Amino acid sequence: MTTTYAPAQVQLGPLVDAPLPPDVQSFSLADLEVKNPLRMISVDGEFSVPFNLSSDTQVTAANLRLRLTHSPAMLPDLSQLVVYINDEVISAVRLDGSGASGMTIDIPVDPALFKPRNRLNLRFLGHYTRGCENPLHPSLWAEIDSRASRLSITTTRGAPRLELARLPAPFFEGLPGGLNVPFAFGGPPSDEALQSAAAVASYFALAADYQHFRFPVSIGALPAGNGVVFATSGETVGGYSVGQINEPTLRLVENPAAPGSTLLMVMGRDREQLLTAGRTLALGSISLRGAGATTTAPTLRERKPYDAPRWLRTDRPVRFGELADQSAMQIVGSGAPVIVPIRTAPDLFLWPSNVARLKLRYRFGDGDWLNLSASRLDVSLNGTYVKSLSFRDSTRADVFVDRVPGYFTFKEAKVDLPSYMLFGQNELNLYFNIIPRTVGNCKGELPVNLRSGIDPDSTIDLSGAAHFGSLPNLAYFTGSIFPFTRMADLSETAVVLSSNPTPGELETMFSIIGQAAESTGVAATRVLITRSSDEAVLKDKDVLLIGSTALAASHAGLFAKSPFTPTEGGLVRRARLLDGLTRLFGGKGADSVLDGQDFAGLASFRSPYGGRRVVVTVLSSDPATLPATMRRLTLPTNIFKVQGDLTADASDGVKGYRVGPIFWRGTLSPLIFVLWWFSRNPLLLALGFVAAALILSGPVFLAYKALEKRRLQQ
Repeated sequence: MTTTYAPAQVQLGPLVDAPLPPDVQSFSLADLEVKNPLRMISVDGEFSVPFNLSSDTQVTAANLRLRLTHSPAMLPDLSQLVVYINDEVISAVRLDGSGASGMTIDIPVDPALFKPRNRLNLRFLGHYTRGCENPLHPSLWAEIDSRASRLSITTTRGAPRLELARLPAPFFEGLPGGLNVPFAFGGPPSDEALQSAAAVASYFALAADYQHFRFPVSIGALPAGNGVVFATSGETVGGYSVGQINEPTLRLVENPAAPGSTLLMVMGRDREQLLTAGRTLALGSISLRGAGATTTAPTLRERKPYDAPRWLRTDRPVRFGELADQSAMQIVGSGAPVIVPIRTAPDLFLWPSNVARLKLRYRFGDGDWLNLSASRLDVSLNGTYVKSLSFRDSTRADVFVDRVPGYFTFKEAKVDLPSYMLFGQNELNLYFNIIPRTVGNCKGELPVNLRSGIDPDSTIDLSGAAHFGSLPNLAYFTGSIFPFTRMADLSETAVVLSSNPTPGELETMFSIIGQAAESTGVAATRVLITRSSDEAVLKDKDVLLIGSTALAASHAGLFAKSPFTPTEGGLVRRARLLDGLTRLFGGKGADSVLDGQDFAGLASFRSPYGGRRVVVTVLSSDPATLPATMRRLTLPTNIFKVQGDLTADASDGVKGYRVGPIFWRGTLSPLIFVLWWFSRNPLLLALGFVAAALILSGPVFLAYKALEKRRLQQ
């Protein structure tokens, strides 16, 4: 790939000469990832909340509203909540009895205190007596409602900084609310234009990582703010022409429809060059400089199955330091857990051990104040408790590594994570439940800045795991977009769309492709987007069909061997010989959503074009609702309900069903496969032993008869 930098020459149209209106943003502490109420205890408790603001804006006014309750026993002249922005005190709130049951505090904030990277600190200083006090007294508490507490900021936007080196800014800067990047096309986009946009969507999703993202689509209109425009030479977008383009080009320009906003122009002379420009952004954005650049086709690396860099390796133990920042594994005080994100291929096969092995190395404060017997490190995975490690006990799996009495203790322990608790995306939660000794009045103090932490050399070990799982499995799809992500660049994926896809259908596709990139850590540069369901196009591909139920009906050949028959309005169950048996064992519930009427949800089945390939369909009777349907299906409260080969987003909630047969996909050694198969079929194993005994008994019987005959002859 060769990149040439050039000054900005593309001008979509005249800019509107008018003052820019101020922008008012308001977000709760819950929007800043503070999911639970902030409860501060003891005589000195503190919480810190980081947040970002756009580097292209200037704060002109700000207000912090806190919803606070506290113990009625607080002495008002000695108790207060101190509020800081970027280490500057903005208020000290007296805690008196009149507001104990709940009070709302509005705190004006000096706009000059804000920067692109900010931190809100809340420090509770509580006292219930003027004499000696017990620092663990139950009267020492205050709580802030994270959902009712809000930070409101008024900003103005100056002239945009047109610099490619800043990407993904200004489109993504880690702001509250996640990522929202509108995509615009001049007219109905070609397959190559959509493949270019898919690569760009995956690039931004990689930057957003765990934050939510959306890619709303407009056709024939410019975005109302920041956005990305895909166009070929001479094409008109929203009444504005991009002019003559001779090479694959990436360029930043000010949005004539929204002055102060930035458009990223992804352009080419023709469709192939447009695809090259999108792939260049996805693969080579780190080398881009200036307001604009032209490029040649990047080299696309040949990837191997399961080589996604964000998935845990299965050839060696993986250090926690490879999974999370070291600073995120250190805890000051008590109350916040260490969270280690763990992504895996969802078809991990750990039989016969059925466990992933953790080696935890952890450190905690030491001293006479600590109740070693009661304190522990609690281990949970995806919100499910796994094990507690006592600070005192030492076993073969729990040993002291180092200890400096009065300062810290360093221990190492082994924990087994059951394989059934591992999904595509996981969250390992390590909570230091530190319990002080019972302290009376005037009998000591708790340590200040108590520090605990997980050593980054702690490991998780999946060595020896194979990849073998049952399909179709929609839980794999919503968790990791699997099996499409088996090839991280989606090189074995075909997306089937209608001949004229709607903005809702395109937004859904970009969201799914972005989720795939977020899971694997690889941009989707080789996905095939097509309007055809012919075998010649889809053979040896996993197929993703997105659109209306009418679209599914127009591709009836794709459903030829599936348990579903698509209709204009929905899906119906295909009659089969074993339907009665299927209904007997739980398939009957699916009939309520497979009635050919309005349908919104997912369906999956084995591809009719041979091999162990699958088809996943994302369907709705009203394609405008597809983006909202996918968002609901992937909500934390709903994602565990997505199961089997059919999931409906119905009026009574999300429900998953198993309608058709399964098949197994993956690779096992012959010995492991035989042992595993017999472990699942113990009756056949017993019959096999009986048959083997009968077969072996014949020669043994004949041998004994021959021996008996010789003895009689002697």
